[in-house]
Amino acid sequence: MANFVPKIEYTPDGGSPTTITFDLPPEEDNLNQDTRGANRRTISNNGTVQVQNNYEEDRFQVNFVFLSQALVDSLRTFMETHALKGEEFKYFEHSDEVEFFTVTLQNFEFRPRRLAPDGAGGFIHDLRITMRRTL
Repeated sequence: MANFVPKIEYTPDGGSPTTITFDLPPEEDNLNQDTRGANRRTISNNGTVQVQNNYEEDRFQVNFVFLSQALVDSLRTFMETHALKGEEFKYFEHSDEVEFFTVTLQNFEFRPRRLAPDGAGGFIHDLRITMRRTL
């Protein structure tokens, strides 16, 4: 049964698959998608518009709040060693199911924001991640 708690799975260069499971669901529906086409439009001599469709992509943004320091540290390692280099990874909408999207980062940035101290020397964070997948 769907639990709405996402996870990310990636394989670092020369390593074994690594999984990062979030503690809580994202703040809102994580698949509010923005579908875009990458097209080339050409107007011929007689005025006919010709469209060449190169590819289509979905972009979606997920907002996580109340991330633990340990989870942010795992995400930082994932970003620095894999995602910020443009590598693909698997995004599971539900960590207890097998369906996933193969995605890359849309915005190559990692900006966790500190919300409050966690009482153990770290902080509670929030984070926004924008991903894309080619259809």
